[in-house]
Amino acid sequence: MKPLSYTIVRTRRKTICLRVLEDGTLQVRAPLHASAKVIEGLVEQHSSWIRGRQQAAAARNAARSRICLYPGGQMLYRGNWYPVTGFSQSPEVAFDGTSFSLPQARREQPGPVMEAWLKGRAKAILNKRCAELAAEMGVCYRQVKVGHAASRWGSCSSKGNLNFSYRVMLLPKALADYVVVHELCHLRQMNHSPAFWALVKGQMPDYAARRQRLADLGNEIDFVHWSTVREE
Repeated sequence: MKPLSYTIVRTRRKTICLRVLEDGTLQVRAPLHASAKVIEGLVEQHSSWIRGRQQAAAARNAARSRICLYPGGQMLYRGNWYPVTGFSQSPEVAFDGTSFSLPQARREQPGPVMEAWLKGRAKAILNKRCAELAAEMGVCYRQVKVGHAASRWGSCSSKGNLNFSYRVMLLPKALADYVVVHELCHLRQMNHSPAFWALVKGQMPDYAARRQRLADLGNEIDFVHWSTVREE
């Protein structure tokens, strides 16, 4: 088996720390006095763990690159992958339920126009779904806002506004519903206390499984990584 390669970062720390970075490379953070032999021995001792983390990073990065907004590529929408068939003269993204086509005029930078399309779909779909689920739960909110948040799927403000990332449109419907229910429950409990999770479970008994899948999917798609691959 090929020996593990790594970079060493020496600091005034007291212990040696092994870190597998998001690109799969191994970084060793070590004390100034740590010998190369000791570091090599520690890396070898934890080689199984390191290789496992590197394989997981490679899988995540492979999934991230699957979104490609050029002919022959594919787009993730509502939990399903659809082919990108080509470009059209339409000024907007076209989706017929089976495939996507993108504006010819935006072929060099299709990411922003796809973001705008997803945001429009999110406004329509999430407004309707929030109203339906809020009625079921007996809660009231002020308004639904859709933005470009990259670090969270949704949030609830102290004023009763529900905020969502347009990236919710990438999720399967069951997970999008979990995001909505989660934020609606914050209208009663502005925290993540046991009382909050009890509210979530009361509305969605299988929330824990959905929550875990959401975390896994968030790592897989990294929200959105717009491919820069061009046509051949």
